[in-house]
Amino acid sequence: MTTLRSHVPLLVFGGILLSVYGAAIFIVGPALATTPQPDVLAAALTVDLAVLMPLFYYLLLVRREGWPAFSIAPVFLLSLGAASWLVPSEHQSLLQVLEGLVAPVELFVLGYIGVKVVRMTRRLRALGNDADVYDRLREGFHEAFRVRWAADMFAFEVGLFYYALFTWRTPLEGEKDRFAFSYHRRSGYGPVVTAILVAMGIELIALHLLLHLWSPAAAWVMTALSVYGIVWIVGDLQAVRHRPVRIEDDALLVRIGLRWTVRVPFSQIEAVYPAGKKPPARKTPGYLEAILLGKPTYLVVCKEPVVAQGLYGIRKRVTTIGFALDDTSAFETALQARYAAWREQQA
Repeated sequence: MTTLRSHVPLLVFGGILLSVYGAAIFIVGPALATTPQPDVLAAALTVDLAVLMPLFYYLLLVRREGWPAFSIAPVFLLSLGAASWLVPSEHQSLLQVLEGLVAPVELFVLGYIGVKVVRMTRRLRALGNDADVYDRLREGFHEAFRVRWAADMFAFEVGLFYYALFTWRTPLEGEKDRFAFSYHRRSGYGPVVTAILVAMGIELIALHLLLHLWSPAAAWVMTALSVYGIVWIVGDLQAVRHRPVRIEDDALLVRIGLRWTVRVPFSQIEAVYPAGKKPPARKTPGYLEAILLGKPTYLVVCKEPVVAQGLYGIRKRVTTIGFALDDTSAFETALQARYAAWREQQA
């Protein structure tokens, strides 16, 4: 019930949006052609699309839900674009007046984005170079946009491109830290992904040439989507290599690329033990299977639910986490050492 109530303003705005645009499509059809005063009806339609929709957006989502006020500007521009598309050109006198606001609004949007980029850059620098890149991106976007879901989505997309393009010469964390542990080598994840990328590259060329005979535009759209998919896969692979499982001073940090990140404080750990041949089923309530391929090698049981951060900011409360590691003996030795040191500090 709480989740449903939290989405009521968004659902109400969606209902208003569908109603207004449904009525607009009807009006520009037979109604506008048969009315004795089409200019008046077109002006009312323009007001509904270009003025009332941004106003409802402000009242329901900005004022009530705390969405950024800046977002009213792009909503207004999109509403103007929709109005110019729906309202016939011979009845756009009022719309032409409103279009005089486009240039000032665009300048405001560009200036706002510039200010946010500067603030985010300063925030990232303040976090230091030792922090995880993805965590730094999330902190920076949260500081810039202050809307969790939007910040998490931007951070995930930028993080994928960062790992895909800019991490090839960066040393792996596990190579310089005895408390960081890789999980991709034993599963053979790298060769599997490489084979998929080679197959995608061959199919991309063949499909592009085939579609180009039918529609050059469709061929380039398909190619762009395929290239994005390749970047996504490469970014995921690089994130897997550069974001190992870590044993911190007071917590176990389980990561699997950018897919899942969950930090379990030592105070919340009930037990850590080998998963055995029959780990929990993937859909077991409260269970997170943070592995690439195969089965987990360890299970972490929590005293209380902890929050796991997933793709695009998805969150899941879990009590048991299954994960796999390449070097199990080194992990057990390091975990015992860190946990013993933490217990001494608590005593």
